[in-house]
Amino acid sequence: MAKGRMINRSIAIDPKFNSLSMEAQWLYMRMLPFMDDYGRVTGNLFELKYQIIPSCEQSTDWVNRILISLVYNGLILYEENVCVQFIGFEKNQKIGHRRAESKYADIVKDRPKEKESFGKVLKGTNNIIKDNIIKENKTKVNKSKPRDLQEVIDYFKTKKVPDVDKNAEKFYQHYEASGWYRGKTKIKNWKMCLSSWNFKEEQKIINKPSFESTFQKTPTGLYKAYCGKCGKREMPNDKWQLKEGSNCCRVDYVPSM
Repeated sequence: MAKGRMINRSIAIDPKFNSLSMEAQWLYMRMLPFMDDYGRVTGNLFELKYQIIPSCEQSTDWVNRILISLVYNGLILYEENVCVQFIGFEKNQKIGHRRAESKYADIVKDRPKEKESFGKVLKGTNNIIKDNIIKENKTKVNKSKPRDLQEVIDYFKTKKVPDVDKNAEKFYQHYEASGWYRGKTKIKNWKMCLSSWNFKEEQKIINKPSFESTFQKTPTGLYKAYCGKCGKREMPNDKWQLKEGSNCCRVDYVPSM
């Protein structure tokens, strides 16, 4: 989120803004710097109050009343405990960086187009919210990224991916670190990335026999090894001596000559 937001001079003569009370204009301006990259702030009244006016003695009911007046004048959309969303954000703000994912629901796209005006606000009620803002849609499946590592593990199991836990964690951490981007392109369906993920190299490492397992052992547990240069037979005590190489020519041992 940016440290500040642009304010166009035209706000000084904007009829909607100037029809507000001074306290509504003041609260609107106080909220502007706290908008995320999609023009949204929290709809939790307690959290909002202590974010934008922490030293003010006004109550959350006062904040709620001001928000309703801003909705009535067509400057914001507001659903309590969901979010406050600024109308016209895209037109007035320029985001010069990759937008951070918003924590709040997009209620602009759910606003009914046929309702151009707001109904009468009854004293002490929030009917302006209930009647004119569509409730948040039912939770949609997010295909751009998995919920967590466990979802990746479960999916990898269905695809019979080798060494599933290790590969799933490697896959998840790789794309989590990139913000679920592939290069400069936002991933639309994370499961499609599986087709380009290389597990062959990982599988070779898993199946590759250890160095010491290629050597025969004597009944007493010594390794049968030969100098890779002169062919002299030696009997290393353990795998560490085996890996050090021959005493004669200081080269790697080989299992046979």
